Amino acid sequence: MSEHYKLGMRAVKTAVVVFLCLLVGFIFKKESAFYSCIAGVVCLQPTYKKSFFTGSMRFLGTIIGGIFGYVVIQFFPFIPYYYNLGYVFIIPMFILIVIYVCKIIKKPEAVVICCIVFLSIVINFEHEKHDALIYVINRVIDTAIGIVLAVLVNRFFFTKRQQENPEQVADNPE
Repeated sequence: MSEHYKLGMRAVKTAVVVFLCLLVGFIFKKESAFYSCIAGVVCLQPTYKKSFFTGSMRFLGTIIGGIFGYVVIQFFPFIPYYYNLGYVFIIPMFILIVIYVCKIIKKPEAVVICCIVFLSIVINFEHEKHDALIYVINRVIDTAIGIVLAVLVNRFFFTKRQQENPEQVADNPE
């Protein structure tokens, strides 16, 4: 490890957000804190303003991906060869649809997250274990937890440095 490298405030805030996501998951006995943690890491940007924008785009993408994921998993039992060839063709067709929807509503920033949420739902959902609507709602809630925690941590914790030097903005964690 380099002796010249020091962890910066964004790295500390990222760890705090992951801690809070895991803690909320533990307290509320969530099936998995994975989606909350990922949302928190992605949404924790160098500034509160960027975190808020990223969080709002992530939430919008999550809602769109969740809706289309729900539609697809509702029809999976009717798709011939669900676990085989039908599956391989249907999912990419819906990826095009969710991308198109984000473009139509003029929110291209939501495309990546929309696709990720859609894929996480349609690929990870198991009919035998879950109710489709509850599963999708839980994925949306999990993501919302991470978004909210990232925005709050960025707004209310460790803000002195951002106020003193607002032009020092990096896109990578320090």
